[in-house]
Amino acid sequence: MKKKIAEILEDASVVRVSVDTVNPSKCKALLGISGRVLEIKKGNIRKLIKLKEERGGSVRIGISALVLRDTYLELEDVVRFGIETGVDFVEIKGEYTGRDKLSLDEMSDIQTVLALLKKRYCNNGSGATELIVRDEMFAESALLNSKVCWRTQHGRAHV
Repeated sequence: MKKKIAEILEDASVVRVSVDTVNPSKCKALLGISGRVLEIKKGNIRKLIKLKEERGGSVRIGISALVLRDTYLELEDVVRFGIETGVDFVEIKGEYTGRDKLSLDEMSDIQTVLALLKKRYCNNGSGATELIVRDEMFAESALLNSKVCWRTQHGRAHV
């Protein structure tokens, strides 16, 4: 495994791993994978970071989480995991599910959670993990006009 990780670090410029929850008990119901598989995935992310640090690689390593009805309240745990692990970025992005799958109230709740994450972790200038929140699906103009507002907030997360 270490050889494969080393090859990834040498050949790639960006490695992005999907982590929609860090809660092992929710994995099976939400994602169809066991908590054990999640723990292996988290361990592999840690190995990537450690090997990058040992070798001084320039590859950007990050995690990506989809905003889902069943996981949006856990997004801060995903961000904290990224910061604690030392990834270069955590990307949170909306999944376009259509209005029939998310109510306006749910979209508003998600918008509130994303705004709180941006307030806590973006644009504070300290820390090494970049938080990228792609909230265009949940932007206010999308809620009001049923249009997508292509607005993205970038910042630095605080460790």
